[in-house]
Amino acid sequence: MPFGLSKAPSTFQTLMNEVFSNYLWKSVLFFQDIHIYNKSGEEHLVHLRIVFELLRAHQLYLKKSKCSFAAPHVAYLGHILSHAGITNYGPVVAPLTSLLKKNSFNWNEEATQSFEALKRALVSTSVLQLPNFEDLFVVECDVSGGGIGAVLQ
Repeated sequence: MPFGLSKAPSTFQTLMNEVFSNYLWKSVLFFQDIHIYNKSGEEHLVHLRIVFELLRAHQLYLKKSKCSFAAPHVAYLGHILSHAGITNYGPVVAPLTSLLKKNSFNWNEEATQSFEALKRALVSTSVLQLPNFEDLFVVECDVSGGGIGAVLQ
């Protein structure tokens, strides 16, 4: 996708959602990268072939240097993709989330344990790491009337 096009990322995301529509959240995820997750190696090979065939049919290409295969789990955007499916921090913060219900704020030991686990996760090396300065990276910025945000990719 050529750089500088207005709405190019959302247009490309829409394309990928259409290409993988029958497989999204079942065995394929697409958030800037294609992730294929399965319960077994055999199932993975079947879905890998399907993904390759869909890409070929839509004249889409992969960059070989960015591909990895048969990883037991992949951490991506706060999610862990593995043979068990997709998990994230939801189970860790469930006791904290339950405190947000109307008239139910009652801090207890379970909430303390959840809070401590969340703190450990947010300061772990898998979350906080320096970029590899030998690779190219991009800082994307977005400004609105009330703030500014940036993402290092």
